[in-house]
Amino acid sequence: MVDLRVPGQAPGTAGAVGRRGVVVTSGIVDPRALTRPVPVAEQVEAALEELVDVLAAAGASSHDVVRVEAFLAEAADLAKWNVAFGRCWPSDPPARTTLVVGFVVDTLRFEVQAVAILDEASDTSRS
Repeated sequence: MVDLRVPGQAPGTAGAVGRRGVVVTSGIVDPRALTRPVPVAEQVEAALEELVDVLAAAGASSHDVVRVEAFLAEAADLAKWNVAFGRCWPSDPPARTTLVVGFVVDTLRFEVQAVAILDEASDTSRS
């Protein structure tokens, strides 16, 4: 069992939980954006860097990710997310859902969460 904390994470909420070869992250944001405005492209990059760090702490990597859910404050920022997603997963990308939402903290523009599978024996084709 793995329970990890993430900078800026709400108290009492794990940043990631790992059970039986599956790692599920909570929503990850750029911690700087919790207290001040940060350009959305920087928020996306910082959140993805934090995601990779959290996965590594749980024994996973971006290659192990099978599903990503991203939340944008504005649809106009989708292109920035697409570019960063392509850099993080240049080949064999995970399944993905992107939603436009309203954030409780008005300086947040982006949040991401993921599911990673550590057990390669259960790997199936991503077609």
